[in-house]
Amino acid sequence: MAKDDVQTALLKEILAELKRLNANLERRSTPPEMPSEEPVHDESEEMDEFE
Repeated sequence: MAKDDVQTALLKEILAELKRLNANLERRSTPPEMPSEEPVHDESEEMDEFE
């Protein structure tokens, strides 16, 4: 069980870091052609898989 807990904690840390990086990228380059709704939708699907 401890190994699973460690893996889950690491995955949550990695996911949080990816969200921060993605938010930074979206702030730097937001062309009107690419709506920011699609990445947000993908992230919510990934969250369901991890939790």
